[in-house]
Amino acid sequence: MTLLFIEGAGVDMSAWDGNSCVRSTSPLGRYGDVGIVGHGDTGNTVYKNITASAEVYTGFAHLCVTTSPNGGNRVVSFLGDGGATEHIRVWLASVTELRVSRLDGTQLATYTIPTTVTNRWVYYEVYAKIADSGGRCTVKMDGVQVIDVTGDTKNGGTATTIDRVSWTGTGGSTSSYTDDFYICNGLGTVNNGFLGEQRVVALQTTGAGSSTQWTPMGSSNNWDNVNDTGTDTTLNSSSTSGQRDTYAIADATVAGTVTGVIINSRMKKSDTGAASAKVAIKSGATIAYGTTRVLSAGALNYTDVWETDPNTSAAWGQSAINALEIGAEVV
Repeated sequence: MTLLFIEGAGVDMSAWDGNSCVRSTSPLGRYGDVGIVGHGDTGNTVYKNITASAEVYTGFAHLCVTTSPNGGNRVVSFLGDGGATEHIRVWLASVTELRVSRLDGTQLATYTIPTTVTNRWVYYEVYAKIADSGGRCTVKMDGVQVIDVTGDTKNGGTATTIDRVSWTGTGGSTSSYTDDFYICNGLGTVNNGFLGEQRVVALQTTGAGSSTQWTPMGSSNNWDNVNDTGTDTTLNSSSTSGQRDTYAIADATVAGTVTGVIINSRMKKSDTGAASAKVAIKSGATIAYGTTRVLSAGALNYTDVWETDPNTSAAWGQSAINALEIGAEVV
């Protein structure tokens, strides 16, 4: 499978591995969605660590609200060596000039934007491959390829794989927002290239599923303990291997092709000794599981991705999404 990450900031910022940004509700997202990532100065970064990949594709919506990017509005960066080496950066030298740079100061490509990007959403898609020779960076804006450069894209370090994708703001007051992210690599048979413009919709739990075996703490309704954010005081627990909780989720109100489903979870252990759990989803009569996690005493956030419906092994349909149950099982 190749879809590594999708996120729309529709609920909170917990799915990111690093975050000094804010979840903003004003302005609204491109289509009236509540929740986008707001960037301020150059320290306001949000990033996702991924499986080290030889080539990476990413897409995201970007809104620049300044007329004078301060030091370059950093649209997206690709890093390796455990996130220590920034290789390629796509950035706005001005609101009418897009550049690709290698992070030793070498400019690799420049594109003159015919219409200023200030105060309008642009959907960027970027491909990156890191190499001393034979590297490549391709950039699309709203579906149109505007840059395709090959050559030396390796800034330094040792590895030529990409293991982190990062979005950073510019200096001064809040100058940019991002929304509707995806990251994939070139492996597998689906989602292994540019996916086109995406819209990421967050669906929270709304009711009990077909299995309620964990003990609630907070609300007496298990499903109501997992749809809040910013707190670990309402939760469900179990110490019995094989016990599973699943919950119904809200119906999707957006029609169209479904690229994939990502489940964001937050789990911890409550006592000494080893404890493990895994995310569970129920589609039709099929139960499918995410990665088994060895839990720690402090709550950690996890993500699991399903590119296809495990009940059919085909692309997700909206009816399957609306009937989906999500939850977790003790291992």
